[in-house]
Amino acid sequence: ASMGGVGGEFLHKAPADSMVRKWDLERREWDKVVVMGEKAPSERYGHSAVFHNGKIFMYGGVMRSGHVSKELWSFDLDSLEWTREVPKRGKCHSDLCGEIHCAGHTATVVQNRMIVIFGHS
Repeated sequence: ASMGGVGGEFLHKAPADSMVRKWDLERREWDKVVVMGEKAPSERYGHSAVFHNGKIFMYGGVMRSGHVSKELWSFDLDSLEWTREVPKRGKCHSDLCGEIHCAGHTATVVQNRMIVIFGHS
């Protein structure tokens, strides 16, 4: 049995290929996940990540440059590939609908939607 982790805060120490790790619950050790494909998000911290339909969705965060991101990426756990997602804009009920530069927030999946709350830009 294992669980995954995406990103982290030690950007100045992290190798470029360290965005995805897997925690082996029996051995109590982190294993590197070999990512396939040519696309991958920049390293970041303060982002959110949720699991939905076999993918990990990662949103926002602070990148190495200090820029607060509004990117949404998905990591397919079968193909081990990253994809830059383009959110579909549904019916909005306020000006805070859609992509915003955000870090330090939380997210959860509710009825097939990723709900992001709190945070800062």
